[in-house]
Amino acid sequence: AFVILPALQLLPHFKRKPFALLSVIVFGGLTTFMAIAVDTEFYHPDAKNIKDLISNPIITPLNSFLYNSSRSNLANHGLHPLYQHIVANLPQLLGPAFPLLFLSSRRKSTPFIAAISGILILSVFPHQEARFLIPAIPLILSSIRLPKRFQQVWIASWIIFNLIFGTLMGVYHQGGVVPMQNHIESMKDVSSVFW
Repeated sequence: AFVILPALQLLPHFKRKPFALLSVIVFGGLTTFMAIAVDTEFYHPDAKNIKDLISNPIITPLNSFLYNSSRSNLANHGLHPLYQHIVANLPQLLGPAFPLLFLSSRRKSTPFIAAISGILILSVFPHQEARFLIPAIPLILSSIRLPKRFQQVWIASWIIFNLIFGTLMGVYHQGGVVPMQNHIESMKDVSSVFW
């Protein structure tokens, strides 16, 4: 989602240098084939040869898209309005930097376009979690300018925000992961764990 619009900026380059496009296609195809082969081997360990790989491949991004396109599947995880990312998730991740999206002069740069287009694309799906927007945060922060007035106040609020949310999310929200891993380690018959 975050690469689609920036990738379109490469079209003039590919027109000038078609060999570059061929290189992207060949190496992208090889990488895609390897990813499909690894996923197929992992999820279908009975697939032993190339024929099995071709007849029943596991294409994880496609499966993810198909799963997330079904409203009934997403209802199991919780449905959200289309504006969830904008009014709740983005402010939760950006904190005091969120108003700067609208109030400060921002650079209309490739990172900013990538962030906004990615957020809009992800907003189409009815299940929206803040973690889906994590790639947008550095893109946005590199595209906004700190206000000249009240700069010390803004920096202090940024530090306080990060201390509070770092503690809340890093300690309390994720606090069960390490104890659970320690518990699983003590179990004898567990060979795989999926989070």
